[in-house]
Amino acid sequence: GGFRKEYDGAQDYDFLLRLTDEPNRAVHHIPKVLYHWRKSAGSTSLNPDIKPAAEIGAKNALADTLRRRKINGDVEYAGHKHFFRVRRRHTDELVSIIVPFKDQSELLKKCLAAISERTAHSHYEVIGISNNSDSPHTFSLMQDIAEHNPKIRFVDQNIPFNFSSLVNFGVANASGGQIVLLNNDTEIINWQWIDALLEHSQRHEIGVVGGKLYYPNNTIQHAGIIVGTNGYAGHAHKGRHSSDDGYFNRASIIQNISAVTGAFMMFKRDVFDHLNGFDSSFAVACNDVDFCLRALEEGYSNVFTPYAQAYHHESASRGYDTATDKALRFLEEKSRFELRHRKILDQGDPFYNVNLSLTTERFEVGHAGRLFYGDSCDRDSS
Repeated sequence: GGFRKEYDGAQDYDFLLRLTDEPNRAVHHIPKVLYHWRKSAGSTSLNPDIKPAAEIGAKNALADTLRRRKINGDVEYAGHKHFFRVRRRHTDELVSIIVPFKDQSELLKKCLAAISERTAHSHYEVIGISNNSDSPHTFSLMQDIAEHNPKIRFVDQNIPFNFSSLVNFGVANASGGQIVLLNNDTEIINWQWIDALLEHSQRHEIGVVGGKLYYPNNTIQHAGIIVGTNGYAGHAHKGRHSSDDGYFNRASIIQNISAVTGAFMMFKRDVFDHLNGFDSSFAVACNDVDFCLRALEEGYSNVFTPYAQAYHHESASRGYDTATDKALRFLEEKSRFELRHRKILDQGDPFYNVNLSLTTERFEVGHAGRLFYGDSCDRDSS
């Protein structure tokens, strides 16, 4: 049908949206500079406010796409000119939140209190998994919380620490069709966090959804995971300030991503069962990234959303091993990860530009050679 006059200013955007209505019609990106664009006084390249009709046209084109594709949702502006959020409507569903922990009663209390106080979605349960807790303060807190909050219950799994096994045990004890993994050293920030995850997790084509994590000093800890960074995986935009929208706004928009952290993720129980859960051979490192990549291999897409937010007091709950023990354990698990996922490590993360560096997590242009070091998948903080 060519360009449509009613979308003048955004006619190419509308055309591309219609061109990709067919789900099997792929879009390929050529990561080369093929031509240079002029910058004129009347160009949005210099001033995004110069053509307000173009932004309105783009929003209308996206809304028309939702109608055409029978997607139940609304188009909203996403903070910056020419960026949008599609807020998808979802059905009510029981969400099971799994929180593994060992003692650290103050952290656990803060984590559970934030869930109770800042969750708009009412249909949820929390399953706290005590792993070798031995502090009287912890047991007293567990009893007090369970007596006063019917949404929260505790189970014991006193085995040598294995994050994957604890996740699998938690899912086996969960009643919900949607599962959230949440570290005990996290603190929920925004009320709509479950809804922001659920609107994507309920989509049949989605495998895993992850939220946005900040360090207590208001810098970004996690905005998705880039596979190949530092040899195998790194957190996108790590270290940037919370007010920094990132590379082309990627720290602040919903997007497909290769993997997300197990400290703050949601997935369907059906997806979990299809993948046979987390792989317990990855006891501490790489288990969350392995789970996400296996979902990709099975044809699912993974999503990062900035609209589910939490603070992450990373590694406060268990601390770090001695340098020698940690290095040996990490190298062994990383070697198996590299062997299993050699294809994506060799070909490169499909959601990361090949012209960007793999030695930094800040989307910097530079040498993209692979260096095999780092601990960005480490599960010590669980």
